[in-house]
Amino acid sequence: MESSTLVWILNENPDDEQVWFPGVVQTKTDLENGDLQLEIDVQDVNEDGAITVRSQVQVVLEAALGHESETCKRRNDEADGQGLVQDLINLPHLHEPAILRAIYTRFEEGLIYTYTGPILIAVNPFKRLELYTQQVLETYYNQGIMLSQGIEMEPLDPHVYAISDNAYQDMMVRIRNKFAGDSALKGPESQSILISGESGAGKTVSTKVCLEYLTTVGKPQTFGEEADAEAAASSGQLTMDRVLQSNPILEAFGNARTIRNDNSSRFGKLMEMCFSDTGELLGGKIITYLLEKVRLASQQQGERNFHIFYQMCKGVTDE
Repeated sequence: MESSTLVWILNENPDDEQVWFPGVVQTKTDLENGDLQLEIDVQDVNEDGAITVRSQVQVVLEAALGHESETCKRRNDEADGQGLVQDLINLPHLHEPAILRAIYTRFEEGLIYTYTGPILIAVNPFKRLELYTQQVLETYYNQGIMLSQGIEMEPLDPHVYAISDNAYQDMMVRIRNKFAGDSALKGPESQSILISGESGAGKTVSTKVCLEYLTTVGKPQTFGEEADAEAAASSGQLTMDRVLQSNPILEAFGNARTIRNDNSSRFGKLMEMCFSDTGELLGGKIITYLLEKVRLASQQQGERNFHIFYQMCKGVTDE
């Protein structure tokens, strides 16, 4: 690291909300044993963007560790547009503070989704956003069709619709290759989407959005005779409704209020959606596991039992 290098400095106070502070290398000294000694100005940045020097620290980068440090990391220069990067793998320096900064910067601009390769990072905005309209859904679906046909398109913003569409289009491409007899492009048609995160991160909503997308694009095509088209549309809508309406039932028996989340899923679930060779939704299957049964007997202060008990009490009559 040279003088004027932008860095992140680890905050050693565990009680502070901010984990990493920005800093700038002021001087670099080469030590006799090959280590590097850095004098760094640690900065504070207020809401107006004004920068002040918080403190000065001295950091030694050991030669035996390749002049790397767990408490001092290179900082990406946000002046060249890296602040709103859509995919974290495009960052020149990729590490914990760089990831946190990129996600925070996007979140402040109302962008709750960020890619890191094929993985989508979602941050719960704790408010409703206009991200899941029919128009947005169709935009991602249409682009997915173009990309599956090898047509280059300007990339859209990271979105859970894009993850769902990647799985759907990859399934359809492999099905078409199977019938075309192209052995070089054959592969398993089944796809998987794994949604994980801590309580309150938005797993339940993300699952609903994935289901909404897949059930929408999997609706039967309504070409042909009018009667047949209406029957296909009615059947497809029924299947779609059954899949989507199963969620509230599962949530009633498996979700509860916790200290961090009013609708926390206290169980895991594997949802299988079955499609025909033409991409039409045939049905679904749900497997639940790891239900938090201990919640039936006792709950921590400020938490509740499963929703179903309160719903039953509210729904009963005086008789």
